[in-house]
Amino acid sequence: MKKIICFIISVFITIIGFADEYLISTIECVEPDNFYDSELTLKYDDENDVYYIFRSTFSRSYWFTFTPEKLERLRNNLKKAKEWSKLANSNKSSINKELPNSLITVEGTMKSGNDWYTTRWDIPLNFFFISSFSDGVGAVTLLMRGGAQESKQNQFIDVEFESVVFINSEIDDFFKAISKETVEKEKENRKKQKKNSDMFN
Repeated sequence: MKKIICFIISVFITIIGFADEYLISTIECVEPDNFYDSELTLKYDDENDVYYIFRSTFSRSYWFTFTPEKLERLRNNLKKAKEWSKLANSNKSSINKELPNSLITVEGTMKSGNDWYTTRWDIPLNFFFISSFSDGVGAVTLLMRGGAQESKQNQFIDVEFESVVFINSEIDDFFKAISKETVEKEKENRKKQKKNSDMFN
């Protein structure tokens, strides 16, 4: 009985309150300073036709805005990282190199308590490929290096994209999470849910 009730509640939560922003996928990563596991989510805002990479901490939430064009550039960066990963593994090559033409700049928004802050200037994101091999054993890593910019609302408060790392298969998982196939599938699911909800007017 409890399982049935939980299922009904989960369905109810899914179909009510169709906000413009909704979840596309979840992205696993690592924090480079302490190597703690972390998580990003990709969201889509269908009213403004933009995507957000969203992350949250105990007291703050962050949205980093990607236009469709910038999301495609992110996909291209990951394609290059996948190519280099295959090459490094095949040749057991150790390298530390920035991906060519990989810079992406994004607007950042932060919610801290009840206060909202938006960056005065876009935050630059740089992408570095790192591989290390010893005695035929190694790992490949993609560093997505962020930065901080002051907010429009308060020059003493910055909005920061904290750097994250993707190790080995997480690079492939990241690419899959933001792929056109994944995005379009979730958009179609959203349309179906909205259609079902609209029947009950």
